[in-house]
Amino acid sequence: HFDNGFLLLKEDESLTSPLAALFYEEYKNLTDVEDKLKDKAAQIQCVITKANLGINTFDFGQSQHPKLWDYADNVNTVDFLNVL
Repeated sequence: HFDNGFLLLKEDESLTSPLAALFYEEYKNLTDVEDKLKDKAAQIQCVITKANLGINTFDFGQSQHPKLWDYADNVNTVDFLNVL
């Protein structure tokens, strides 16, 4: 791990980290990353990257600026409410 007194960087596979900590993993190729993200898709709200992956991704700076067709947790709210 690396600690600079402000932020702790730690190699860890967990999806959640405590405040002031950033977990990271190393990988050999983008296919491994894509497979891992697909396996954990139900636990991930969005992926921010410039990499061309075979999954839905967002550009840097766009995660908090969704478009009209970007549904929270991939659930179409109108369709959900119509079946209630």
